[in-house]
Amino acid sequence: MIPRYTSLPEIAQIVRREVLGPWRLDSCIASTRVGGGVLAALGIASEPLAVEVMIFNAPWVQRAIREHRMPQGTAEITRWTDECGAYSVGVGIPPGRAIDEKRRRPTDGKPWYGHLVSITEYGLMVDWSLDQASRPEYGIRLVPRVSTVPPDFVNGREPRLVQQDGETMLIYSARVADRTYQRSVDWRGRDAAVQATIFRALARIEALAARKPTGFVPR
Repeated sequence: MIPRYTSLPEIAQIVRREVLGPWRLDSCIASTRVGGGVLAALGIASEPLAVEVMIFNAPWVQRAIREHRMPQGTAEITRWTDECGAYSVGVGIPPGRAIDEKRRRPTDGKPWYGHLVSITEYGLMVDWSLDQASRPEYGIRLVPRVSTVPPDFVNGREPRLVQQDGETMLIYSARVADRTYQRSVDWRGRDAAVQATIFRALARIEALAARKPTGFVPR
């Protein structure tokens, strides 16, 4: 029987901690596969979605608002960083489109230029591995994130989604038709490691639920 649990953000953090044993920090494909398995065991349907995400720290956002524009080109981006500490991180961005890029490198050694998240039946996006974009030296501190997303983002009619995380801005871009992550061994292989990680995460969720007086069912 599936135990009651406290919150989806707590589940996301439990999943991520378990994934970071067998996998590296840049493991969005494995994190989404394991997370989807955990959600399925808890009776929550979800689907993977390929995205790109740009993250901007507070000095970047403040300067962009003040100047009513974004910096143009690498030289100006570097100047903003030098002058006021403005900084951005791109996750799943193709080469050359961000100063600080994170490439997905599936364990078959072939890079995947994308980022994978889950969309639940409740209209929630779970970014299981957003923490890989943390840059605390620039004020960017991130954890696995759960947020509401509009249907038009998921179906591709509105491919960009702007969100706030404290003073940090995140801009997600959906790649609805992209299924290339399925070629990764983290998606189509390593079955024993995936199942073991799902089992460990569920055990931790059960232990957490046992300490909680009430449960939470997402809506």
